[in-house]
Amino acid sequence: MEDINKLLEAIRLGSSSFNLKQPLRETPAYADVDNMGFLIEPEFRKHNPNLALKVAADATNRTTDLFNTGNGVVGDIMFGKAGTALSDMSYGYNPKINDAVDLGLLGVGPFVAGVKGLASGAKLINDTNKFRKANEYTPDELKLLMQRRVVDEAVPMSSDYANRADTFGGRKIDTDIARELFPEYNNANSLVNKLTDTVGSRYRAADVHTGASALSKLRYEELLNAPVPSGIKNKVTFTAGSSGAGKSKGLLNLPKRQQPDFNSKVYYDTNFSDFNKAKSKIDEAIKSGDGKTPVDIFYVNRGLEDAFKGTINRTANQAENFGSGRIVDIDTMLMTNLGSLKTIKQLDKSYKNNPLVNIKVVDNTGDKPFISSIKNLPRAKSKAAAEKDLFKILREERLNPESKLTKEAYERILNGRPDPIADIVQEGQTLGDLIYGY
Repeated sequence: MEDINKLLEAIRLGSSSFNLKQPLRETPAYADVDNMGFLIEPEFRKHNPNLALKVAADATNRTTDLFNTGNGVVGDIMFGKAGTALSDMSYGYNPKINDAVDLGLLGVGPFVAGVKGLASGAKLINDTNKFRKANEYTPDELKLLMQRRVVDEAVPMSSDYANRADTFGGRKIDTDIARELFPEYNNANSLVNKLTDTVGSRYRAADVHTGASALSKLRYEELLNAPVPSGIKNKVTFTAGSSGAGKSKGLLNLPKRQQPDFNSKVYYDTNFSDFNKAKSKIDEAIKSGDGKTPVDIFYVNRGLEDAFKGTINRTANQAENFGSGRIVDIDTMLMTNLGSLKTIKQLDKSYKNNPLVNIKVVDNTGDKPFISSIKNLPRAKSKAAAEKDLFKILREERLNPESKLTKEAYERILNGRPDPIADIVQEGQTLGDLIYGY
């Protein structure tokens, strides 16, 4: 607010040099064209933006676009280049005089006071317009739609992701966080959403997974190709392990000196359930920067049964808090648990003589996690045996009268498989008999 007031005062006095107190920069000021009249692309803006001004800029630009429907210019007439001025200021640039005048014409006081409402209103309209109902598309069509959305909205989606507090300024890549940017998964349960039937559901995690994965891949490529910000290490850190292994809480419970380097230029929370895909990501990381980027891999090991119970509890707790919970179905559980255990052993052999790759195994099977080794990892169960164990756990959870797991969540976890409870109910037997015996 202080910077905006100074800016407007400078305009009133007819000054072209605003002398605003701005963030330190290590790059020359932005320019549209060079002395020959050729367009100059904006250089990489190294530092994180001022979040308040960035929110205001995004809200203004989106609202301008909303009013510029079709070939209209209503938004341009109302807001001019005020959004551009705010965006430049958020990154520490002196805005152009004409853009700054547009900002002043908005009325600083009412504008700043209404930024929050403007941003939420623009987001609500935007999310409602692009919302896709599950029953209107086949699963394959939904995957393509979600992936296409990331292609069409790459810049704003990447920016929204980076501005989230839980992404370390965009350096942490996590598909679970990326899902939050899709209205089908995380839309407001407001009156407008109810009236328009556009309420998001965390049960739709699978519907938006392809899009969330595409956004994660986009962020990864951006980070690897960008200069390393001041104060950040030229290192890539991966966390691996199955769903429910405790890759977040488990690693934080390690002693400080054994924890991952959260100051890495990329912190990738993944599972490494496929060897070829995992190796490709690691090789990309090594080749980034000077071509000799060190890579740390923290594999978190937790028993299949405990990991599955953890995902079920998380789903139930989220459903209680949000009305729906993120689903990890039986097939995904098998793939991430059995696949990651196999992959980490393959990666250990593949990079055994590469000093740039450091693999650490975190044993999270007990009350307190600790650093272990590859040789102490268990042998993977057969898929048939593992599937049988998961069915047993899910059946017991469903029959537990104190369970918070909803019927919808239970069916989604089964992922189209026959209901194991229906299979074991004999003629003349009731669920009460199964729960309490005779």
